[in-house]
Amino acid sequence: FGNKKIVTKDGKFDSIAESRRWGELKTLAMVGKIWNLKRQEAYKLSINNVPICKYIVDFEYAIGQNVYVEDVKGYFTAVSKLKTKMFRACYPRTTLHIIDKKVAPHLFRSSKKRR
Repeated sequence: FGNKKIVTKDGKFDSIAESRRWGELKTLAMVGKIWNLKRQEAYKLSINNVPICKYIVDFEYAIGQNVYVEDVKGYFTAVSKLKTKMFRACYPRTTLHIIDKKVAPHLFRSSKKRR
């Protein structure tokens, strides 16, 4: 969908914005603001104990006793909207943050210098 995949020393990322967000979260983990930072965690989504699909979040971390997951989105598809709603229904105690251009525009800015 137009995202530029990127490979860094930390692994493969689906977009530059996702890679930048990983860098921010790593810094927060290093200074002790968050812990148990993970990438590409899979959550099973089911209805009435019938497995429907998996939702793979970009990042998962803890603050205190709370678990947070993040998904970096440059755009939403019908499938991503549905999976977001299903995740929130299946995991009501886990906070899902969608990181998009409105929430974190600095992640999505081009790194090319303007003349």
